[in-house]
Amino acid sequence: LMNFLVMIVNNGAMPISNESLEGAEHKFINGNTKLVFLSDIILIGNYFMSPGDIILRIGLLIFFISQSLFLFNKLIKKP
Repeated sequence: LMNFLVMIVNNGAMPISNESLEGAEHKFINGNTKLVFLSDIILIGNYFMSPGDIILRIGLLIFFISQSLFLFNKLIKKP
């Protein structure tokens, strides 16, 4: 939802900081860019990510860990 929102208000393109390359799905952040704080502004390794990308990955990590623990506990308690 966060990524979708920032792309909608910026004419369908994800704003990205000037350190990264501009491409078909990205445009450089400038004075007309809206919701800059939701754009691809966080550099992790060689990749730029948005806060929405990070929240999504944390959510998936929590989901998979909780499901793994649930299945593990279910197997252990099986008589």
